[in-house]
Amino acid sequence: MVWTLEQTYVYDLIFPVLMFGKSTDQLHTEALPQEIACAPCNCTKTADEDIHADCSKKHLDTIPPSIPSGVTHLIMANNELTNLSADDLHQFSQLRYLDLSKNKINILHADDFKGAVALLGLNLHGNQLTLNKTTYPKGLFQDQTKLAVLDLSGNTLVKKSSYPDESFGDLVSLHTLVVDGIENFTFGEGFARLKNLTTLIISGRSGYCSIYRLLNESFIHTPHLRFLDISKCKITDIDVGSFCPLTHLDTLDISENEYLGFAKLGESLYGLKCSCLRVLKINRIMLWYDIGVQLTAHQMRYLTCMHLKEIYADLNRIEVVEEKAYQQFSSVEVVSLNGNRLASGAYLFATNLLVNLRTLFVSDLYESVLPIHSSAKTVDSEMFDFPKKHVSAWKN
Repeated sequence: MVWTLEQTYVYDLIFPVLMFGKSTDQLHTEALPQEIACAPCNCTKTADEDIHADCSKKHLDTIPPSIPSGVTHLIMANNELTNLSADDLHQFSQLRYLDLSKNKINILHADDFKGAVALLGLNLHGNQLTLNKTTYPKGLFQDQTKLAVLDLSGNTLVKKSSYPDESFGDLVSLHTLVVDGIENFTFGEGFARLKNLTTLIISGRSGYCSIYRLLNESFIHTPHLRFLDISKCKITDIDVGSFCPLTHLDTLDISENEYLGFAKLGESLYGLKCSCLRVLKINRIMLWYDIGVQLTAHQMRYLTCMHLKEIYADLNRIEVVEEKAYQQFSSVEVVSLNGNRLASGAYLFATNLLVNLRTLFVSDLYESVLPIHSSAKTVDSEMFDFPKKHVSAWKN
């Protein structure tokens, strides 16, 4: 993906600050930027002296020498780059944001980012980089001690791929990592140095993801995570202790793993039973043709001692929710059951048993969901607001 301010994913919160150093509301009140000559690119200087260079879609195979040395934001997306060299970036000591997405880069060298010491955001999405120590050599990011956001998704996956923890271990300020999902992965010891890494997106929505099985060892060295997205990753099995290290986790999205199912999900929640989990997204984790799907108290038993506030279980063909299962959700304030097959009126039990419930979504019951669709139909949810406190409607 090419990062833009219009994106509605996690980047909505991250990039207005990374790109411009302030909120978008502040940008509207400032003077128009001053144009700077840097053909074939378009360069501008902002009121606070930042220099933005947009070289996207120019069929370039190198970074143009016309870019001012004081550039702070450089967009090289959608070009023909196949590699970088030490001479490309060493003079850009003020560069804070670099977008190299959707090029043809297939190799990186240890000195490729040397000199770019102020870098806060780096986008390498959609290139041809394999996940291994050869492609990401040790020392590659030794100058990027300020880097906060890194996107490596949508690159090339090969058998025996691995997360290169030796090079990633230098990114001590990294708080958001977007990366492809590899089979039976673990994050190595180098990730233990990334104490600021709180957001991890390994999703087939943003790139390639074929995890299949989460291991007990997968997250041992990433204990500080607060947001984890492992949606659409072909997950079929989760070891019972996989989530045990994630005691600080706030949001887990494990949606669109249709071969997982509620039984296996329920066992995996053992690792989160004493966590800080607040939001759980388990949309479409059942096969589209399943019948007689029940959500049982046994499957949800590990939610009892959590303080879960929001649960999204759309498009799972749920027909029946056990009465005792509702009791596992005593702390939940928002429940979404859109696109299921609930027996008429069954969801109304929630009004009595979900003692903290504020909002319940139950639209599109009995809607047919065929596998050719990549996502749920976007509709306005039928919403029940409960009188304890008004909560505005939103879509997950």
